[in-house]
Amino acid sequence: PGSYPLSTTHKESLASEVVPQFVSWSDDGAITHNITVASSPLTITGTFTTQFQLTTAAGAGGTVTPATGTFYDSGTVVNVTASPNSGFVFANWTGPNLQSSSSTTTITVPATSSTYTANYNTQYLLTVNVTPIFGGDVGIGPPGSDGYHNSGTTVSLLASVSSGHGFVGYSGAITSTNSNVQLLMNGPKTV
Repeated sequence: PGSYPLSTTHKESLASEVVPQFVSWSDDGAITHNITVASSPLTITGTFTTQFQLTTAAGAGGTVTPATGTFYDSGTVVNVTASPNSGFVFANWTGPNLQSSSSTTTITVPATSSTYTANYNTQYLLTVNVTPIFGGDVGIGPPGSDGYHNSGTTVSLLASVSSGHGFVGYSGAITSTNSNVQLLMNGPKTV
C-alpha cells in the first residue's frame, strides 16, 4: 500500500520511421501521475497508437512542404505542396496510391514506410524578336508559360508577315528561310 509515481516516455523509436505515441492510462491520469495502491491488486493499462513518419522528397528543381520528419497516425490526411525553383515547373507527384499532377494535394498516411516525391521539369526561355517590329509575327506552338518551355520540347515557329513586308528568314538559335520550322528546347534560345 502507498502512493507511487506512474509514468511512461512519450515517444520511443520502434524504427526510424515508426514511433509509439502515448494516448492514455486506463485510470484517466496524465502521462506522469501518482497512483494510490491499496492492499488489493491494481491494474492500470497504458494505451498507445503507432505513428508513421511522412517521408517527402523533392526532385531536382524544387522543394516540398511539409518536410520529412513529422509523424502521423495511419489514415491521417496531410496537405502537401510542391514549390518549383526558378527555371523549373512542377510535373507530378509519385508515391504509393498517389498520382497527382497538382502541386498541392493530399496524402493519406499509410501504415508502412513510404516516400512521396515531387517531380519537376527544367524549363528554358524562348525569346523571339521580329525585325522590323511591325513587319509580322511569329506563332509559337505549343505556347509556353511566359516564354518558358519544358526541356526536350519541340516548339514550332510559324512566321506570318504584315502587309507590305516579306519573310527573309530566321537567325540565332535556328537559321532557315522556311517560315515554318521546329526548334528543340534543350537550353535557352533566342531567334
